[in-house]
Amino acid sequence: MKTAPNLAIRLLELLCARLRRSDERMMEFAFLKLPSRLARTMLRVSSSGEGAGARPTKRLSHSQSEISDMVGSSRENVNRCLHKWQRDGLLDLTKGWITLLNRDGLKRIAEAD
Repeated sequence: MKTAPNLAIRLLELLCARLRRSDERMMEFAFLKLPSRLARTMLRVSSSGEGAGARPTKRLSHSQSEISDMVGSSRENVNRCLHKWQRDGLLDLTKGWITLLNRDGLKRIAEAD
């Protein structure tokens, strides 16, 4: 830390960001209903890894089991919610892919609770 203070500061920034993200997820599990948690998770996953100027991905390759683990719900409940959103035109479920069709609609659901 003494020899590389910039590195130490960056490390502290990363640790604080992880702690904030962990607190946010615990709050989501405690206070939000499944649709809001699921929409937030899908938006977050589709935006992760963006570089400067990059656009969020529309296709997610995560399985419903993986997503259900992320949101703290059963795969069956996640499946019901995803199929409802497919009927509503928010996303498409094809060949193991989840394609986001309406990010604004998902954002509205994410902020509903």
